[in-house]
Order: sequence, then structure tokens, then C-alpha cells
Amino acid sequence: MPDTATLEKTASRMVKVTFLWSGSAGTVTVPTAERYTGWLLGLETIPGSTAPTALYDVDLNDELGYDLLGGAGDDRSDTAKQFIQPKDSGGNVTPIPICNTTLSFVATASGAGTGATTQHRAVAFVQLK
Repeated sequence: MPDTATLEKTASRMVKVTFLWSGSAGTVTVPTAERYTGWLLGLETIPGSTAPTALYDVDLNDELGYDLLGGAGDDRSDTAKQFIQPKDSGGNVTPIPICNTTLSFVATASGAGTGATTQHRAVAFVQLK
């Protein structure tokens, strides 16, 4: 199964960007084709039916390679859904502004589900400007 990114509009200014990826011992990158301007509100990680490697890491990068999650995507659960909210430098939950950029979901060391039959899912929530 190919790694993909799909867009779903959920309200007038809200979109869900769903990233599907197969596990890998290395790094998997799934880019979007669309450009976004608005605010990143959060990212949910959802393990597939065959669990990924415990404590795998995820980033959500803008087109310059900046991790919009600021490292908060490290050490994901291999069995439970988890929601990440961006935080400012003081540790306060705050939407992260994004301006006319593509997004790339990056998963590192999620290797257990490497077969073509297992895909894991991550959903980014973006409020458009």
C-alpha cells in the first residue's frame, strides 16, 4: 500500500490532513500536495492493526524542514491513539501559524508494521486563515 496524504474539509475553515504510512526501521516521509495558510491545532497518531515499534517518533514539517510540533511527537505509543498539541517555548499549548507551505509527515523507527498489509495513520488538524 502506498504512503499517502489526503485532505478533508470538516467545516468552513477547518481541514483534516490524513497521512497513511507503512512502518519502517528507518524514516518514512509523506508530503502533501496542497499548500496551507492558517494554524496547526494538533496531530493525532493512530497505530495500525499490527503495532508499530514502541516509542517511534513523528514530526510534522513545513517546506523549510521546521518541525511544527517542536519535538512533541517523540516517543509515540505502539497501541494507543495519542493527540499532540503544539506548544510555545514556555510550554503553553498554542496554535502554530503556518503560511503558504506544504506539510510533510515524517515517521522514524516505526518498523514493526513493515508489511504492505499494515498502515498507520496520523491526522493533522489545521484551521485555515
